[in-house]
Formats: sequence, structure tokens, C-alpha cells
Amino acid sequence: MGKGSGPGGLFDSAGSSDGGAAASSGGMAPGGTGGAPGGTGGSAGTPTELDCATARPSSGSLYLQHQIEVDDLPLISEVQGDLELGEGVNRLQRLGCLRHVTGSVDIRYTRTLSTLEGLERLESIGASLTIESNDALASVTGLQGLKTVGGALTIDSNLRLADLGGLENLTTVRAGGVRIENSPALVSLAGLRNLTATGAVELKYNPGLKNLQGLEGLSQLATLLVSDNANLENLEGLPALATIYQDLTIGSNPVLTSLDGLSALQAIEQSLIISNNPELTRIDGLSSLERIHYRLEITYNPKLPTCEAEELRERTGVPRADLIDNDDAATCP
Repeated sequence: MGKGSGPGGLFDSAGSSDGGAAASSGGMAPGGTGGAPGGTGGSAGTPTELDCATARPSSGSLYLQHQIEVDDLPLISEVQGDLELGEGVNRLQRLGCLRHVTGSVDIRYTRTLSTLEGLERLESIGASLTIESNDALASVTGLQGLKTVGGALTIDSNLRLADLGGLENLTTVRAGGVRIENSPALVSLAGLRNLTATGAVELKYNPGLKNLQGLEGLSQLATLLVSDNANLENLEGLPALATIYQDLTIGSNPVLTSLDGLSALQAIEQSLIISNNPELTRIDGLSSLERIHYRLEITYNPKLPTCEAEELRERTGVPRADLIDNDDAATCP
């Protein structure tokens, strides 16, 4: 991943045994082979509250590529920097006292990590959270203490991940928004049901999703992109979404038949793009939409009556509209 591991970072200038966690700057004193004084050993279960009373902050980023680097850590209450978990990491219990990371958390390219158990006390991440290309990851259980992410939340190419259970206490994803893509086993977004504040949502290449249930807490977004979801039937799951400050894009969803689920949407401040949805037959799910500020593009939806697109153009007063290759022969009530 481009960052080496070895002694330093958490440890003092005298160094530590080979295989210690690499970090970008100085930090905690050695915790010995078993961790911090009074703590549980590296191979033990999640530390208790009593154990965590001895935990201390790390003053540098941690780049952990191998399990021995995790097991050799002293007990840590906060990472003052980034936390990166890579290829050889397979269990996280040694991080069981961690409550805050001031930078980013990246969990990428692990081969045998199947769960995020061990991170139950983690409450906040100052920058982004990325969970990407983890071959065995079947659950994000372990993140149930997480409430805020300061940057983007990215969940990408985790081939066995079926749901987002474990994220139920997440309420805020600030800059960057939520991006979920290339997740073939993902069938539910219900783990995000308490998310009320984020900038953008992007859902792409998730063939198991049939609807968007789990996003009920969102009332406004900067952008919403829903694209290339092979079995998405409708957009149910967004009953509170009233305003999109930039763009709404719905494209290349091969079995999407309606836009049901967007009945609360009243304003789009930039563009609405609906394109290449071969089974889309109606857009009356946008019945409350009163304003599109910049552009309307409804193109290449062969079963969608052109007259429905024209009615939307007239109702919203959009200054620029491209209505191309929809069903010109169909009639509207």
C-alpha cells in the first residue's frame, strides 16, 4: 500500500521488537510484549473497561499491514493521525479501547478479515472512512459505536458484504458524503437508517439492491447519484428528501420501472438527469417537484412517455431541457 512497517511511531527512540507498528511520528512508550501495563495480551479478546483505563493516545498515524503489528500495540484510546489496516490483518480486538481517530480510517485489501469486531468503542473519525476490497469481510458489525465521520464514507468492492448492520448509530457523514459501489452481495442499506446529515450519496454497481430503504433520515443532499444497479426496482427509502442542492442523476438501472420514493422532493438547484433506464415507464414519483434551476435531461428511456417528461419540464420551469429517445407514441392522461 506504499507505506512500510517496522519499529517506530508508537515506540520510543530505543525502538521495539521487529514487526512493530509503523507510524509517521513519535508517540507512546513501549507497552511490552503484552501491551500497556494492566492490559490484556495481544492475542486476547476485546479489552475490558478496566483495561481501557490504562489506554493512551498515539501521537502519530498507524499503518498496520500484518497481524503481529496489531497484536504488538499497546492499548490505544485515540489515534492522532490516520489509521490504515491492510493485507495481513485478520482481527481487530487489540484496538478495543480506541474511541477517536483524528484523521482517516482505511480498511483495504485485507484477505481474511471477516468482521470489524474490536472497534466497538470507536465513536468518531475526523476525516474519511474507507472500507474497500476486503476479500472475506461479511459484516461491519463492530462499528456500532460510531456516530460521526468528518470526511467521506466509502464502501467499495467488498464481495461478501450483505448489509450495513453495525452502522446504526452513525448520524453524520460530513464532507464527501456516502459512496457505496461494486458490492455484489449487498441487499440492504438499513444500517444507515439513523443517518440524518451528509453531503452526497452515490450508489453504483450494487446488483443486490432492489430499493433504497435505509436512507429515510435524509431530508437534503448536495447530490444523489443512482447508477448501474442491476436489480433496482424503485427509489423507495427517501420519503423525507425535499431538496437536492446540486444534481440528481438516475442512469442505467435496467429494471427500474418508476421513481416512487421521491414524493417529497420539491427542488433541485442544478440538474436532473434520467437516462438509459430501459424499463422506466413513469416519473410521477416526482409529483412534488416544483423547481429545477438549471437543466433537465431525460434521454434514452424507451418506455417512458415523452409527454410525462414534457409535463415535468413545464411544471418546473427549467430553462434548458433535453428530451431525447423516450416513447413519443405514448399518451398521457
